[in-house]
Amino acid sequence: MAVTNNFVMYKGEDILLKFDVYSATSTSTKVDPTGYTTLFSWKLNAEDTSALFTVAGAVTSCHIEVTVASCQTLSLSSQLNYAHDLWRTDAGSLACLSIGQAALNMSVHLP
Repeated sequence: MAVTNNFVMYKGEDILLKFDVYSATSTSTKVDPTGYTTLFSWKLNAEDTSALFTVAGAVTSCHIEVTVASCQTLSLSSQLNYAHDLWRTDAGSLACLSIGQAALNMSVHLP
């Protein structure tokens, strides 16, 4: 079951996102995603068919971790709300696991 996860990050920062996975019928029953193949997409709008960038997720400690590297947001406009989604992409098990908004703020100082 897709759950909504919203977050805020700063342009040019590295960020580790952690997603819990829930059963198809309940957002209170967590599922172990071991063996899942996943893809995280960052889009300008939720209904866009192409992503600004994608990242493969990694299963660790019964959740999915996605690392957004600083280089992936440096060229994007700040002060915007972007959309993101996380999909299970295994053949025969295609499922949206998470959707939401990502606010990209301008960093005060980029090192």
